[in-house]
Amino acid sequence: MNNERGKVIHLHRRMPAAALDALNRLTGLRFSHWPESLVERAAEPVPESAGARVEQAVG
Repeated sequence: MNNERGKVIHLHRRMPAAALDALNRLTGLRFSHWPESLVERAAEPVPESAGARVEQAVG
């Protein structure tokens, strides 16, 4: 993978006003500030094999 292509740029950190305007335009909502995620972050990444086991148990 190309290094430039694999880079994630967090626009809300670099250009907060422009990112907020874009978010409001895309969602049709009116956020007054950048929303925080309500999803808890995992302490460590889940191994791919564990994810496959969950899919097998559910599916």
